Amino acid sequence: GLGFDHVNNGWTTPRISSFGVAGYPDTSVLAISGGQIYFPNVSSLEGGSPLYEIGNVSTSGGAVHDLLGDLTVAEAGVPQADILEAGGGPQQLDPLSFAVGSGFLYWLNSNQGSVGSSCSTSVWRIPLAGGSPSPVATGLANPANLLVSGSRAYVVDDNNQDLETFPASGGSPRTASSDQAYPWAMTEDAHFIYWSNIGTRGDDGSIVKLPIGATGSATVLAAGLASPAAIAVDDQSVYWVD
Repeated sequence: GLGFDHVNNGWTTPRISSFGVAGYPDTSVLAISGGQIYFPNVSSLEGGSPLYEIGNVSTSGGAVHDLLGDLTVAEAGVPQADILEAGGGPQQLDPLSFAVGSGFLYWLNSNQGSVGSSCSTSVWRIPLAGGSPSPVATGLANPANLLVSGSRAYVVDDNNQDLETFPASGGSPRTASSDQAYPWAMTEDAHFIYWSNIGTRGDDGSIVKLPIGATGSATVLAAGLASPAAIAVDDQSVYWVD
């Protein structure tokens, strides 16, 4: 009964394809901030599409709370937003990648299961303390990952094959670095944005970096890779799974 699709952040995630299981977790993406873990949760199917919420739980354990949606518990003051209203048309809540910054939880929202053909992938945010969701950027082609650094947000888009940036408070995307070979995973340190390029032939993947806030050609750190996916960085090295 489980189908495999929705490949996010280098991992293939099992998702419901033919039946609904209340509270079944979508483990494709997590965000941790301020002692809280934020994650998407999927419940029953409606018209063939899964219904999502965004939940949070303490890193020390305890009850799961709804930050957005109403699928597992009914909480006063939680926006009941299975459908998100954006300028490009209504979209079903379907988080792909999370990022935290400046008191907000940001997420890529898939057009899979959207209502209306004019919908496209978008970026949304909601206050960590709770409140109403709002669109940050719309009309994105096919972003694979999201990162927020200071006042800027970044996505890597494997359709446009580039790194794109826009104000974290909302605005139009612009290209930060082009000519990337199917960029996929992202991370950062105090000075640079790092991302992996999966490549096109099985031997032309790469790990690259660009100074935060800059635009232009990325610096190649490693090349000739088979298919680098998830990526992380510390104060000395960059790590990835291939």
